[in-house]
Amino acid sequence: MKNRNFSGKYLKIILIAAAAVLVVSRIIYVNIFYPQTKREYRNMGENVEFGDFEVRLNGILTYDGQSFDAYALQHIEGYTSQFMQEIMAGQEEYYVYMVSLTVKNISQEEQDYQYGARAVLEIENVSNGAHPFLNRMINGGENLRVTLAPGESRELEVAYTIPNNIMVDDGRFEGLEDIPCRYSLKSYEKLITIWCHSQKGA
Repeated sequence: MKNRNFSGKYLKIILIAAAAVLVVSRIIYVNIFYPQTKREYRNMGENVEFGDFEVRLNGILTYDGQSFDAYALQHIEGYTSQFMQEIMAGQEEYYVYMVSLTVKNISQEEQDYQYGARAVLEIENVSNGAHPFLNRMINGGENLRVTLAPGESRELEVAYTIPNNIMVDDGRFEGLEDIPCRYSLKSYEKLITIWCHSQKGA
């Protein structure tokens, strides 16, 4: 009887130990193949290493719809007022944030920098990605990316649109360009938030 009880206790110990090994193994597996995102906070104007690239946020200019239309007609090839009305789906009130970046390929191979998929502009509780149609016109490329040779740098102007209908508090819309913002670069393993502010575009 004692041997049977001893065997039962021994079996329980083995099962508990095996379960513990499985749990630890799973934790190790998750940490290796699904690592926790590392967070970094930087300031506008700093060079930020981001994967195979060095990225610097040079500045942000903010336009309301009317002032952006005047700017774009002079500086963006192929732009028309009708085009903007179509891509903004008839929105009469909106802001366009023009984010100025310097991107350098710091690897030894040709690389595609995905300026549309990797970055989000946040203003208080409002965030938006790069506008696909507008940025194709500004920077070219079908997938919001630019190809850089090893060591090559390129200046990019990336447009983010903030329509009035996504504002939680419409009363803040008129002063939106005066609110500090965050420009976040996101990869699988890293999230870099750059504290920034905008200035009114001429």
